[in-house]
Amino acid sequence: MPGCLKHEPIGAGTAGPWPSASEPGSFLTADGLATSTAGLIAKAAGARYILLGESHTSPCDHLVQAAALAALAEAGLRPAVGLEMVPADKQPALDDFNAGKLGVAELEKAVDWPHVWGYDYAMYAPIFAAAKAHGLPLYALNAPAALIREAAEKGLDNLAPQQRALLPARVIAPPADQEQSLREEFQAHQAMGHRAKTGQTGQIDQAAAAPEQNPGERPAMAKASFERFLFVQSLWDTQMAQRALAAFTAAGRPVVVLAGGGHVEFGYGVASRLAVLDPGAKIVSVLAWRGGAPPEPGQADVYFYCPETHKSRLGFQVEIRDGKAAAIQVEPGSKAERAGMLAGDVIAAAAGKPVTTLADLHQAAVAALAAGQPLTLTIARPGGEVGLTIELGGK
Repeated sequence: MPGCLKHEPIGAGTAGPWPSASEPGSFLTADGLATSTAGLIAKAAGARYILLGESHTSPCDHLVQAAALAALAEAGLRPAVGLEMVPADKQPALDDFNAGKLGVAELEKAVDWPHVWGYDYAMYAPIFAAAKAHGLPLYALNAPAALIREAAEKGLDNLAPQQRALLPARVIAPPADQEQSLREEFQAHQAMGHRAKTGQTGQIDQAAAAPEQNPGERPAMAKASFERFLFVQSLWDTQMAQRALAAFTAAGRPVVVLAGGGHVEFGYGVASRLAVLDPGAKIVSVLAWRGGAPPEPGQADVYFYCPETHKSRLGFQVEIRDGKAAAIQVEPGSKAERAGMLAGDVIAAAAGKPVTTLADLHQAAVAALAAGQPLTLTIARPGGEVGLTIELGGK
């Protein structure tokens, strides 16, 4: 199915491929050439759906999304905006926002954001501000998380009519490549859960560095059945695709779909379902590149550079750029601050091992916690290296 999608290069850029250092928020072609929002606009011309992927915890990603919406609007495309973050039963609140009855600050409460999504609303506020400023209507793409869980447990045909009306008429199966990718993801999470239960601290993959899941994310991951997990993911992607099509029909304009990168990459997820529901529609995919190695071929049509970040429960936010882990923020009164960490510190090593990725840092923390020991860090500062010790237990 992904092979049927229209993935086209956006043309020559202005610099060499996959630069070692990029300005956060800058755009790149599928070949790694520097471009701009003008390149994105050219690529989006004639597209019915623009899938703009994100990491839910990345403020940079959301600022890029807001800038992209503004650029598309100013170029005359004026898209509708489909939101993975909001379930269909909250569309009346979005309608009030679209009608000017609600402002950006009021929207958080109106959609019950902490319960339907959970990630920091302040990170998403620039997106809603851009939509408000340019008159771009918002559409809810998701289904209530509790309803998805109930559908997985009972089956679609056993839901109440009012519940069934919030879900797709049919669930579209994934392409074979996506099914294999989901199987590998499921197995990795199962193995990670086993290691956590048994206290093993072997190799932990990059997914382990992500923050704990929120109400709107991966409702079937904790279950043992891969079939259930696959059903939930297929339902999730089909739901968003069907409602994106409905948004296009209702608004009569292109639809920018804001969703997690896993729903966008390789033409899987939402795109493959749109290819079934709206055959022949041009679909453009846009994903974040975190620096370092180039993305896999065919992962997206356009990229934007945002370095990888993670907010630790220890009270600091770390950013990975050019193979270095820098503390970009330290919360007052946190364990990290009490240990002596400063904004701007580069975490050179954790538990005596070099830190170049979030997984390195996470693995050291898991090992220290399992051993009942504090986390020891080697910090690089302009004046030289210092050692810090952060207690992991208690508050």
